[in-house]
Amino acid sequence: MRGKWRSVTRAAVALALVVPAALSMAACENSPQKALDRGDTCLKILDVALFDPRPKDAAVAEKDVADRADRLEELAKQTDDAKLRKAARDTAKELRGTTLKERTPGSVTEYLAGQNKRLKKLRGTCTSVGDYL
Repeated sequence: MRGKWRSVTRAAVALALVVPAALSMAACENSPQKALDRGDTCLKILDVALFDPRPKDAAVAEKDVADRADRLEELAKQTDDAKLRKAARDTAKELRGTTLKERTPGSVTEYLAGQNKRLKKLRGTCTSVGDYL
């Protein structure tokens, strides 16, 4: 059941990114490849950045977070888009600042708020129509 919701969530995020990109491409003839590249990079960034850490082993969970931050840094290096590069690096920095050992059942709301903040910021960067014009 959990996997089904994860797939539904990813599909919804992808749709939220593709629709503005498609509208942007229709509005500007000269940048369809830029829009496609940006959308592809955004999906990769979101796939790495949005996750549900339910650690049974804190050391394994911390390694997972560090690996995700490293992957975000690699994605930042691979993109020519300055705004996406900054968004990926900022997200990597935030993930590195997350200390899972400090997480308690009472801090779940705080974690989810941080996750939603990251999603909102990344989505805003990824769907900025002005960047395509």
